[in-house]
Amino acid sequence: GIWKMNLSAAIVQTDGAAKEFEDYILESATITFPLWSHVGGMKWCATVVLLDDGIVEGTEQLTLQLISNNLLVLVDGNSSTSIINIQDDHNDYIVVKMQYSSLFVSESNSTAMLCAIITSGILEINATVTMQTHSITAIDGKDYIGGQFTLVFIPGQSAAGNNMQCIDLIILDDHALENNETFIVILNSTAQDLSIVQISGAEGELLLTIIESTKKDCMLSSMCVCVCVCVCV
Repeated sequence: GIWKMNLSAAIVQTDGAAKEFEDYILESATITFPLWSHVGGMKWCATVVLLDDGIVEGTEQLTLQLISNNLLVLVDGNSSTSIINIQDDHNDYIVVKMQYSSLFVSESNSTAMLCAIITSGILEINATVTMQTHSITAIDGKDYIGGQFTLVFIPGQSAAGNNMQCIDLIILDDHALENNETFIVILNSTAQDLSIVQISGAEGELLLTIIESTKKDCMLSSMCVCVCVCVCV
């Protein structure tokens, strides 16, 4: 038909899993058909702006329905509804492991560099992991400064390159004559990032051995004492 006045129809949205202002914005809730318009294949559109909430999630849905707000506008019931599915385009997850499964550090070193690396996936949002130390024979506060440490991987980091985040863990020299001592470091994903970070099984653990550095000096000192005693006799 041809109409000789401005006519309009309303668009009403119904949220499914998609939420307005979180996942999308409906720019206009009204479609206006201008004066003297006619059918002739013409189209009038409303715009739905999609929002990236930065969350890894499943497909979200909303429904748009065209409703007449004028007696001169009849809406075709068979094509008055449109369903929009918003698909998440973030990666499902990244896989992270410790750089090494075991590491040996001299007691005389002041720090040990501990690194976590991405083995698969690429990040589009920040993702955090933690390293937690657990004493075996080495004592936290006496042989090293342990605890829980947070590492943040940033967008763009991937297994293909720039795949590492590290901390410097403090090693303490207690100047005591003792055997080599050990502790373990366990890599974990944080509660808020469980859905986007997977730890690579046993590769999420590191056994760190602190090598005694004062033993040799003490043995030499004892030897010198013995020599001196023998010479005096």
